[in-house]
Amino acid sequence: MSYSLVTRALPAAALSIAAAVGVGSCTSTSAVNFDPCTSNADCRAGFGPLSQCNVDSGLCDQLDVHPRCDNYYPPDLFTNVDTHKDTIIIGSMFDQTPEVGDDLLIKAAELAVIEANDPESSDRGIDGRLFGIVHCRYDEAFEGDSLTEDEATRDIADWLGNTLGVAAIVGPGTSSTATATFETLQELRTPIVSPSATSEALSTIDGATKTDQNPGQFWRTVGADNETGAVMVNVLNDHGSQNVVVVHVDDSYGKGLADALVSNFGGNADLRPYSSEGTIPNLVISLGAEDWDEIVFIGASVNEVNAFITTAGDQIAANGMSSAYATRWILLSDAAANSSVLEQTVNNPGVSDLFTADRIRVVVPAAVEGSTPFMVFRSKMSTTFQVSPGAESYSAQTYDAAWLALYGIAWGYFQNSGDLAGANVSRGLRKLSNKSGARVAVDLLGWTTIKDAFRSGDSVDIYASSGELDFDPSTEETQSPLALKRIVTGDTSSGWTFETFDTVEPETP
Repeated sequence: MSYSLVTRALPAAALSIAAAVGVGSCTSTSAVNFDPCTSNADCRAGFGPLSQCNVDSGLCDQLDVHPRCDNYYPPDLFTNVDTHKDTIIIGSMFDQTPEVGDDLLIKAAELAVIEANDPESSDRGIDGRLFGIVHCRYDEAFEGDSLTEDEATRDIADWLGNTLGVAAIVGPGTSSTATATFETLQELRTPIVSPSATSEALSTIDGATKTDQNPGQFWRTVGADNETGAVMVNVLNDHGSQNVVVVHVDDSYGKGLADALVSNFGGNADLRPYSSEGTIPNLVISLGAEDWDEIVFIGASVNEVNAFITTAGDQIAANGMSSAYATRWILLSDAAANSSVLEQTVNNPGVSDLFTADRIRVVVPAAVEGSTPFMVFRSKMSTTFQVSPGAESYSAQTYDAAWLALYGIAWGYFQNSGDLAGANVSRGLRKLSNKSGARVAVDLLGWTTIKDAFRSGDSVDIYASSGELDFDPSTEETQSPLALKRIVTGDTSSGWTFETFDTVEPETP
């Protein structure tokens, strides 16, 4: 898709004609630069971040904001030219479907930018240059077009990277959208820092081995699915389950996690992929009549998990507590650990009985809920946005991902004379896990310390609200704590909540 351009700098004669005949395409311009432009920086200095130099005309073109990207911070990012003519912009890419989307993650990413711009700090931004973040959505709930999730992902990634020229992207939220984003921006090498794309295939999407000379483009603040698969097998073994059905979404995430589970499992595992949310109910109904010890459901979205739980509840309502779904184990992956799942399913027939049976377990990457960094993060989210995120929500990982993007930008800025080319920014992310470096918290308090270190070319050793974030220098991968959860009654709007009954820490490298 393309978005219209309005020429913001016209020759004087053309401006006179336009005024005489009442042509309105340029009347909203508050200032006109009559000098020819030679770079985007020329135009942005005169007209703000949405202005680009047209190489054919030698004049400045004003871009429209992409309709899927109309949420941004600061609110005057595209209107206050004097303040934001040199603002460094990052993008975020998440699902913004009402009620089940990634609103919490968007707020977490924005919190990092708010802190980096802290007006109370004498060292805000980078050398006085502020940061901005543009939040784009790829979900199919968007009413402004009829794009599929994959098409929308590629469209907004292209706009963020090739048109707006962001220095880095926080997100996307899923493995399939992360893959599409990487494929769209591979040539540009815009760094991508996802908080929740866990597919094992993403480990090598940007090369099997990374170096300072050739840093990777794709990063994440969460471990890959091989960890989750191994822990899921431990749960199956604890349950004594030897005959397992693995129902999984048929994409890179679902297939990758299913394969990781099967490769570690000693029993029989029957793989049942599904292509869309609409095919889940019939699959659940048919499985209710089959012989199995435990079902593993690997869904990519809250809506997919809701479809599974709602249909399982229907089976209990129809067949009573002797139903397979009330008497056998059910193991769910990370998408299930969302309060929206409980709120949106509990009033359906049989679902309360399903929860009461206490046969559901969930394995999800999670921050260490009682840790000081996480508690500080949660407090700041409450103060800034009046929300209280759980450790399993990926919000801490998103906050950390946004800070990582800013850290990479700081390295690129200080070590490359302000050149924020993708590889320069990615190289900075390789400077965050040096055990001999200064120990630095990933938050506002650590921002000045990291800038001072990067200005001198030194590495640091970060610790974050989501965990240690020890990045392997060869793979650029990290590991995550994994929480094992069950559904219990609680003082919530649904009457139910997730309770962590065990946490598996990553193995020490």
